[in-house]
Amino acid sequence: MRLTCSVIAAAAAFAANVALAHGPQIQITNDANKIVTRMLFAEESYAGEITGPKSVYVMPLLDFVGVSFARPNNVDFNSPGFPKYFSGPGVAYGAQYDATSNPAPFEVGMRFGLTLLDSLKTWDGAAFVDAGAAEMRAFTGANVNLPTATATSGTAAILQTSPVAFSGTHPKEAHATIRYNFAGDGATPSSAPSGVYLLRLQLSSTQAGLAPSDPYFFVLNKHADADVAAAVASLGFDARLVQTLVPEPGAALLGCLSLAALAAARRRLGKKERA
Repeated sequence: MRLTCSVIAAAAAFAANVALAHGPQIQITNDANKIVTRMLFAEESYAGEITGPKSVYVMPLLDFVGVSFARPNNVDFNSPGFPKYFSGPGVAYGAQYDATSNPAPFEVGMRFGLTLLDSLKTWDGAAFVDAGAAEMRAFTGANVNLPTATATSGTAAILQTSPVAFSGTHPKEAHATIRYNFAGDGATPSSAPSGVYLLRLQLSSTQAGLAPSDPYFFVLNKHADADVAAAVASLGFDARLVQTLVPEPGAALLGCLSLAALAAARRRLGKKERA
């Protein structure tokens, strides 16, 4: 445990001194004129190496101000309980950028389109079944009550992102933010009952000749950890295509700090008894 805590503490110290990205995004690439979905970055820079393809993203469904959001991470902002990134993920599309050989892996000015292919499903203990009136809503804009644009599962609507751009000092960090919330009546943001939910999605674009991605899935878990493994296994994907997001990286560090404090207290007590 001492070594583990030392590693975690070192990682925390390193993280505090690096430039972080702008919230959770799925890395996407243009592979022979087809969109490919890859690793989801919860808090890291998007400018690193190209990661392996992913088809299933397992993440928590967590509440904030009475609404359940897809939360690939759970980073607090300033005060406890107020999330820095209350929802996600969007798409990070700059990984292939190279100023000389590949200055526009995706066409500048085009938009990505997100389609929620099916109605929301819920795990009944044996299979994913229709969630009834409940749906998930994808939206752009910072405020769930004042979205710039929306698309709801179970409809044919396509949510378009902001235009692709590779401007600025860090073009490989280029991304488009998308957020997701639960809607109990199919339209109104609300809190979700505990359970495991399934959302099927696809990315397309306005770029001529660029094929859409293969369908991919969000497995959203709200206080139902025991059911997640079986729910994911039911989808039949190779484990290498599944990414599970752990939203509270600070929890392990907090545990280490608590153990360190307890150890220090015991040492002080031992010194008093020996005196």
